[in-house]
Amino acid sequence: MDVTPRYCEADPYQGGMQAVAEAWRNITAVGGRPLAITDNLNFGNPERPEIMGQFVGCLKGIAEACRALDFPVVSGNVSLYNETPISWRRIGPRHPADAFDRRRRAAR
Repeated sequence: MDVTPRYCEADPYQGGMQAVAEAWRNITAVGGRPLAITDNLNFGNPERPEIMGQFVGCLKGIAEACRALDFPVVSGNVSLYNETPISWRRIGPRHPADAFDRRRRAAR
């Protein structure tokens, strides 16, 4: 599946449905017959209520679209704690340039 992340941010349920619909359209547009779908879901920190809400909304939208199209999810992957570079400084790995700057200052 592939979808513009802004769709899921604006309306997670509809964004999830859009992702399935896009996969369906991409297959049928080239004469294929959609049999099943696989997902790769990437979201931020699920401990933040707004992120968990996006995640759950997208899952519900994906499930609804898959049922409507008889398009089962046969495999997938979920990756959480994917944050923007600004958030990296708060909860995770720093930008590589930060590490370089610290080494340069330590060498003085």
